[in-house]
Amino acid sequence: MNETKVVADFNKALTYFDNSNIKRLCGEFSLQILKDGVYYGYAYEGTDGIVIQELPWQWCRSQYKIRGVPAIEFDMKFFDTKYPSVGYRMKVLNLFPPEFKKGYELYKQGKLPADDPYVPEGTAKGHWYLLDPECAFKLSLYGTNDLPFFVNAIPEILDLEKA
Repeated sequence: MNETKVVADFNKALTYFDNSNIKRLCGEFSLQILKDGVYYGYAYEGTDGIVIQELPWQWCRSQYKIRGVPAIEFDMKFFDTKYPSVGYRMKVLNLFPPEFKKGYELYKQGKLPADDPYVPEGTAKGHWYLLDPECAFKLSLYGTNDLPFFVNAIPEILDLEKA
C-alpha cells in the first residue's frame, strides 16, 4: 500500500467528519429531546459532510419499526399549513431533501394512502408519507413514549402553586 495515499484518505475522512459538526449536533439533539421528548431528523450526505435536516416533531410520527428501527412518517400537510403562499412554499420545499418534494407531489395528486383502513379505496386522500428508513431517524429517551423529560414535574409544580 502507498503510505501517502493511506494518509491522504485518512485525512479526507477526518475532514468529512469534522465538517459534519457531530459534537454540535449531538448537543442540539439532547436539548430537543429534553424539551420535546423526541427528535426527528433526516440525515443525508452533503458535499462537505453529513447534513442533518431537523424535522418538526409535531408533523412526524412513528407507529411501527422497519428492521428494528422506527419508521418515520411525515405529514405533507405541513407545507400547505405553514406556507400558504405557493411561491414561498416551493422555495421551502426545495430546501428539504428531494424525497420530501416527491412525497408532497404524491400528496397533492391524492396518491398517498388514507390512514383509516375502513375507508373505501380512492374516497379519502392520505397525507402521511413514509420517509426512507436509511435516512430518517427518531431519538427519544423513553423509546415509544415521547414525553418531555421533566413532564412528571408538572403536577408537583401545580401542587406547590396551590399550597
